[in-house]
This record gives sequence, structure tokens and C-alpha cells, in this order.
Amino acid sequence: MLGRKAVTYNHYFCFMIDSKKRKRKTEKGILGVPKRPMLFSFNVRQGEEWSSDSEDSDYIPSDEEISNTKRKVNRRKRIKNSKEQKPKESIVEKSTERSGVSLQLPEEILLKVFQELVNSQGTLPFLVRASKVCRTWRNVACDPTLWRKVDLSFGWIKMSERVLKWLCENRLTHCRDVNLSASKFFVNSNIKLLTETCSQLKVINISYCKVTTETIVTIAENCHQLTSLDLSFTPVDAVCLQSLKVLLPKHGLYLKQLTMGGNTYKSFNSVFNLILSHCPQLEMLDISNCLFSTDIVLVNVKKFQNSCPNLQILGLANSRIGVSQEPGLSSFPKLEQLSVAYNKPGDQPRSCLNLDLVTRILHDSPDLKLLDLRGNDNIDCYNLCNIDSNNVQSLHASNTATQRDGSQYQRLALLLTKWRRSLLELDLSWSTLREEDLNHAFKGLVNMTDHCPLSSLNLAGTNVTQETVSLVLNKCQDLTSVNLTSCRGMTRGFKREFQTAADVRKLRKELNSMDSSDSSN
Repeated sequence: MLGRKAVTYNHYFCFMIDSKKRKRKTEKGILGVPKRPMLFSFNVRQGEEWSSDSEDSDYIPSDEEISNTKRKVNRRKRIKNSKEQKPKESIVEKSTERSGVSLQLPEEILLKVFQELVNSQGTLPFLVRASKVCRTWRNVACDPTLWRKVDLSFGWIKMSERVLKWLCENRLTHCRDVNLSASKFFVNSNIKLLTETCSQLKVINISYCKVTTETIVTIAENCHQLTSLDLSFTPVDAVCLQSLKVLLPKHGLYLKQLTMGGNTYKSFNSVFNLILSHCPQLEMLDISNCLFSTDIVLVNVKKFQNSCPNLQILGLANSRIGVSQEPGLSSFPKLEQLSVAYNKPGDQPRSCLNLDLVTRILHDSPDLKLLDLRGNDNIDCYNLCNIDSNNVQSLHASNTATQRDGSQYQRLALLLTKWRRSLLELDLSWSTLREEDLNHAFKGLVNMTDHCPLSSLNLAGTNVTQETVSLVLNKCQDLTSVNLTSCRGMTRGFKREFQTAADVRKLRKELNSMDSSDSSN
């Protein structure tokens, strides 16, 4: 009987031990494999410690252990007291210690670094962000020489009258170039505050601003060193004869850049004569996209050339300007860019510009670099091979007229041969030249032994053949952009725009492989 009870008790005790083991969570390793407990080892497993003798009931610490414990306690107290007495470091001091040498540079060197960044990225928002780094950076960012050119058109600063007044008094006192384009904040009163405070302004851009005649008069009275002014796309009657009669007599002698495009003029001939009378140093004049009270405005080109001999850039795009008949010729000896492009909708009248006006303007202009004739369906650009410009770098002749007298390909070949050493951009898109005309013209270019620096070629919508394109690609190794969109003579898959140098290299390789396979067959 006793033995039976003992067996039952032992069975119950073993069952309780097994149930406790099941409830206990199994420890797993890094890879999820359960750890196997070691029965005995001389090395302590990672994450475990040897049991201390202090846990034993009969343990008595020695004098040496007691002294070590007291030292540790005293040391902790000293560290705690030193932390409480030490003053808190500011965020700027901590950042200075962490960043090291970069924030400890002399202010003269930082100023030069900031100047390079301002020249490449602009004043805003860089200087605003840099002034928040530390006190040294703030002092350098407040230097007036860094705020000479400011763009307030993008909206990096949330403008108000109080903010504008603070900027004018603390940052823009030495400002010389300010851009206010398309800003809704800068109306007459705010522009008056800006021009009264910033007395050194030389360049002002108020294009697309809601200004009035009073605004232009205010600029004329407050800005005494004005050399560049952008008045394009302003409200009707803002740029008129009344306002220009105040502006040009005061500043026309030193004015070098004048942009008046996109405006409506009631008496443009009077305005134009006022410009010729008071702006002898003008280097850039843009009167593109203008509307006139009459259908066509006639311009005396000879008087224009004699009045503005230093003109380098002339923009007449989308403006219906013609040439008045006057005897004799003059020139723009320093002219570099001429744009007479015409891109009006289909319901608008045709361009009134003709070859006579272009040849008169370009007479004796050896420094011409850019010529834009796009959309002029009454100008045959291939007749320009007789002009005195031998270093043209960009020719845009998209959708221009072509005289079919049998010599058109010869004239194009002469044009390409004349500018083969300087031409970088060539746009003949949507030309009506025949397939054989383009082939003969480009073969003349390919057969030249000189290096061809051409980098951009637009032949979209032309009758150019695949053979001609392959010859041009092999001759012009510097090409980085080729447009073959809607070219009827090209194989499907090549009728697209190749915008990178890698795409052009791939196109050249594929065309050469196709030519080699065709020749082998």
C-alpha cells in the first residue's frame, strides 16, 4: 500500500516539473535555433556573468573591497556634481565642436566661398539658410557685397511692407540688380519704397508686373545709375510715350539693355525715334511680340544703325516690322544675335519681314553668332550666303520659304560650306527641300576634310534619307542631339529625337551596321 502511494506521488511530481518546463519560453539564437544549455564549462557564455560570492549568506566582504566600493560611490558623486555645475552649451557651440574646421574658417575665406555660391546659385535662399547655422556664418551672410544681385520674383521670402522695409534698410543698401518679374506684391508703392532706399540700383526687371505709368516715372526719378531695364509684358499704356519721355532723357545716355517686348503701342514710331535719339550706348534691344496700332510699322534701318552702333542683340520676333525705303547702307559692326522668328497662329497675317530687311540689318556684321529666321515663309534663308558673317554658330531656319529655281541645293551647300568651321546648331526642320537637294547639300559638308564642330542637328519633318543621316553622323563626331521626327525617308524606329550623346552614338552604330549588312548582301 505504501509503495503504491509513493509511485503515485512520484508520478505527480514528475508531471508538475514537465508542465513547468513547457510553460517556460524557449530561448532562441540569432538564426532562430533553440539554444542548448551547457552542463558545465570553464568559459562564461556571452551575455551571462559568473555568480558573485556576495549572494551567499555566509559571505563577508574584505576591507579592500569595502574601500573600492567607497571610491566608486565618491567618484559617481563628483561626476554628478560637475555635470550640475557645468553650464549648458548652446546648439551653435555644439554644432561648432562637431563640425570642426569648417566653421572655424576665417571670415575672409568664408566670404569668398559664399560669393562663389551666390554667383552660381543666387542670393536666395542660400544666404537666408546660411545665416541660421551659427553666429559666424550669420555675420558673413549679412555682408552687403553678397546682396548686390537679388531675385525677389520666386517667392523665397514671404513679402509684406514691414519685411520689405527691413530688407531695404538692412540687406539691400548696396543692391545693384533686382528681379521683380511676375510678382504680385510689387505695385507702385512698394517699388517706390525699394527704389528710394536702394540708391545704387543699376538693373531692374519688372516684367509681367502690374505697373503703371507712374511706376516708370518713379524708377526714372529714384534710380540715378540705371543701365538695364526690362519692361516687357506690362499692362496696356504703362510703357507709353508719356512715361518714356521722362525715363529716356534722364537715363538713355547710360542705358545698355532695354527690353520692351510683349506690349501694345499706339504710336510706336514716336517711341522708336525717342529711343534712337537718347540711347547711343544701347547694346541690347528687344521689341518682340509687340502689337501696334497699325498693321505694319516701317523702320528706318540706316538711321537705326547710325544711332546705335554698339548694338549686339536685336529681337524682332513676332512683331510686324518692315523696312522703309531709304538710299544708302550702314551697319551694326558689333551685332552678335538677330531674332526675326515669326510664330503667329494660322488666323494671323503672314510675316511682313523680307530678305531685304534681314540683309540690311546684317550688312557688315562680321561678329554674328546667332540667326533665328523660324516661321518666316517669305524669307529664303539659303540666299544669305552673301552676307558678311563667317562665324555663325546657330542657324534656326525651320519652316522657311524655298525658291525652287533649280539652284536651291547649291545655295544650301554654299551656306554649309561657309559656316562649316563655326556652326554648332543647325535647324532645318520642316523644310520643303527635296530629297536630292538635301543629299547634295550635306554631301558637300561631309566631303570637307576640316573638322566639323556641329553638336545639334534638327531635321524633323524633312525629306532627308537614311544614307544622308549616316554620312552626317560619321562626319560630325561631336553631335549630341539629333531630331529625326516625322522624317519620311527614315526606317521605323529611327523617326524620333535623340537627345543625348549616348543616344546619338547608338544611332550611329545601328546605321553603320545596317549599311554594312546591306553592302554584304
